[in-house]
Amino acid sequence: AADLYRSLDEYSHAQIERYETPKHFVTKADKLVWFKRFPPVLIFQLQRVLYDMTKGAYKVHDRFAFQHEIYLDRYLYRNRDVALEKRRLMATLSEMKDRLD
Repeated sequence: AADLYRSLDEYSHAQIERYETPKHFVTKADKLVWFKRFPPVLIFQLQRVLYDMTKGAYKVHDRFAFQHEIYLDRYLYRNRDVALEKRRLMATLSEMKDRLD
C-alpha cells in the first residue's frame, strides 16, 4: 500500500476466498478488525524487507506517505455502521467508474 490509510484499510478489512465454517461449509467471508480506542501517541513500523520464494529476501524501496494529521475514526468499533456504509458506497462508485473506463 502506498499510504497509511490504504495500509489500515487492507489490515482492517480482508476478504477470505475459502473460509471453512465449523460445519465444514466452504464460502467467501469478510474479516473485519475494529479498534476500541487509540492511544494519544501511535507508532507505526514499516516492513521494508520482504521474502520471496524465488528471489529470497529483498528490500522494498516504494514510497510510503504519512499525512501530518491522521483521522482514525473510520476504524473505531463505535463508528462501524457508518464506516461500513461508506466502504460499500466507495466500492459501488469504483465499480461504476471501472465500467465507464
